[in-house]
Amino acid sequence: MKKGLWMVLAVLAALALFGGCYITGRAAVPTVHATVSTPPPPTVVVGGTASVSGTYVAPRPVLVSGVTTITAACDPNAPEVLNGLDDNCNGQIDEGWVGSGNLQITLGWSTPADIDLYVVDPSGTEISYMQTQSPTGGFLDRDARGACTNGEVVENVYWNGQPPAGHYVIRVNYYSNCDAAGPTPITVSISYGGQIVGAYQYTIGDGQTVEIASFDL
Repeated sequence: MKKGLWMVLAVLAALALFGGCYITGRAAVPTVHATVSTPPPPTVVVGGTASVSGTYVAPRPVLVSGVTTITAACDPNAPEVLNGLDDNCNGQIDEGWVGSGNLQITLGWSTPADIDLYVVDPSGTEISYMQTQSPTGGFLDRDARGACTNGEVVENVYWNGQPPAGHYVIRVNYYSNCDAAGPTPITVSISYGGQIVGAYQYTIGDGQTVEIASFDL
């Protein structure tokens, strides 16, 4: 009986000795709790402008004196015509007639004059009939010359891919009246990310060059 009691006491002592060390050892090891967070929604970046909602953030053009913002009427059921405006409310200008992209700048007028569009991009390249493509991907795909040559009255510059971040300047030059036109109302429309930023109007005179607007992406 004493022998059995002695064995029980020995087992209990061993459990207290080794089991206690084991528990103490685990408590001495620091516990790290990883925090799992939900990733943010995808970000769309175009030309340095981003929105966590996945939408494009429209630039805010700075207009020069004499340039006015117009509200151009559109109808989702209307056909798109070549006039420098978004006729069917889809955020593109004259699609089917000219190139449309992530950034599109379109000039239109309604007299026989020869008027030219110039767009200076962040690389310093001036896109026009003299240099129709920029290393940044900007492209002038329509050079209209009014009654002087082809009878067309819309010019268009667009970036099909990602336009670069930075400063843009839009200029217009009244190159010739083509022996038929006087002062001419012009409209410059800007589309960005599939949305119309605005349409801007100015009446330009023969031989005049005017900076219509500038903006940053």
